[in-house]
Amino acid sequence: MNKLFRLAWKCFFCFISIIFLSSCGGGGADKEVAKSDADSSAKAAPAQVVSVKAAGGGGGFLHYLWTDRVAFDALESKKLVFRFVFGQSDSLTMHGWTSKGSSGKEFDSIPNYQLLVGIPTLERYGDGVYLGNEILPKDSIVNIKNKLTSTGAHYVIFEPYVIGKNLAYHVLVSDIKPVEEFDKNRMTTTTGSGTNPSPPKNY
Repeated sequence: MNKLFRLAWKCFFCFISIIFLSSCGGGGADKEVAKSDADSSAKAAPAQVVSVKAAGGGGGFLHYLWTDRVAFDALESKKLVFRFVFGQSDSLTMHGWTSKGSSGKEFDSIPNYQLLVGIPTLERYGDGVYLGNEILPKDSIVNIKNKLTSTGAHYVIFEPYVIGKNLAYHVLVSDIKPVEEFDKNRMTTTTGSGTNPSPPKNY
């Protein structure tokens, strides 16, 4: 009787052990399957990187842009076409191409003129503002050179403003660089010239 009881107990113990080991093994397999599924999902759907500027609408304050008289006087009296470029700390500046040839529609592959970044203004650019070409026509170049001569100013300053959905610049002359404390009303002379956003206006 004792032998029979011991045999039955051993069989019961083995049965319980098999069930326990099977359940543990199954859990491990499930974990491996879950891990495999997670890896597959990660490969199939990589994380999307979103620009802070894009998420927040972008934009910022526009700066005075400037150049010295020597550099401006060295320009040929021909149409000057500017394009926007981002400078340090996401400041927006412009580089320019002087037209060449009789048609006025030919340009070198690299810009031959660059404006420097001054202090920020209260004007802003952002969503909905077009950043197209800015044109300074031949007669404006001549007019600004004449204003430099008549006033004896040493710097040419580009003051930004937004008209409708377009960004443009008034051109001023001054004896002071717009880089520190700068009072436009007291330290500049208007030239009556400015950039022509194109399009929508014609070259």
